[in-house]
Parts: sequence; structure tokens; C-alpha cells
Amino acid sequence: MLKNKFQKIFIILFAIALAGCSAKGPTYSSLPDEAKQPRKGMAQLIVYQPVSMNLRSLDIEINRVKGCNLAAGTFFLLDVPPGQTTISSSIWDAPGTSSLTINAKSAHRYSIRIQWDMGKSMGFAVAGIPGGLIAESASSHSGPFLIDSIDEETSKQELAKLKQNTQCH
Repeated sequence: MLKNKFQKIFIILFAIALAGCSAKGPTYSSLPDEAKQPRKGMAQLIVYQPVSMNLRSLDIEINRVKGCNLAAGTFFLLDVPPGQTTISSSIWDAPGTSSLTINAKSAHRYSIRIQWDMGKSMGFAVAGIPGGLIAESASSHSGPFLIDSIDEETSKQELAKLKQNTQCH
């Protein structure tokens, strides 16, 4: 039984390592400084999904327009006009849409981290749809993800090894 547990742990860790290798873009730290600045009159979003136990790609929408299919361990940069900006994501097999609305200001950068809400994921894993629905109703936010605006220092650390998803716009 112990051998079986170690095999499962090894498979999970191997899958996480492969997910990080599958992204082909440059790392955030290797981007030139000018790429990390918003264009004149715009704000810049840095949207990223850290590597986690769940390796699914997420469809990201910006102001209800599909922006990207964001793999775990990747990020994308997007300049947006100043004003209300909503970042959202949902998946077919979990209820609700997760979203975050910010008031984007010209010449500002916003680091947006999207990650699985492990409490809700565990509800589904343990008790199926009823467990997921109970976890959803007990949560303070809608949808299967946590979408947060992250401070610059934390985001620099988290982005350091992530790769740019060059298929995003």
C-alpha cells in the first residue's frame, strides 16, 4: 500500500513538472522591461495561473471577450483601456463563473492570479456534484476559481519561473 502511495505522488509530481515544460514562451523575468509596461494611455494586466495539483487550462475572458486559454504555469500580458475591467473564467463541469472587477488606471499594472479553489475542488472530488454544490453555497465567491489582484512583490516571485503564453491576446 505504501508503494502505491509513492507511485501516485511520483505521477502527480511528474505531471506538474511536465506542465511547466510544455509552455514555450519566455519566462517573465526574461522579458524586456518595455514589455512589462503598459502602452501610453493604457493599463496593463498580467494574468497568470501558477502550477498546482490541477493542471487544466482555463479559458479567460476580459470584459466578456475570450482572451486566452491559460495553461497552468503560464501568464499573459494585455493592455486595456482605463476603467472597469472584468477578468472571468468558468468551466463546463463546475457551477458558476469566477470573476474579478478592477478599476484600471492609465499607466498602472495589475497582476491577476487565477487558481483553483481547492475547497470547492475537494467538495466535488469527495462527494461529486452534491458535494460541489454544497461547497459552492458555503463559499464567499462564485465559481471554481480564486481570482485575485496580487501585490507587485508577491507577483514577481510567483511569475519568476512561469512562461508566457504567446497564443493569448
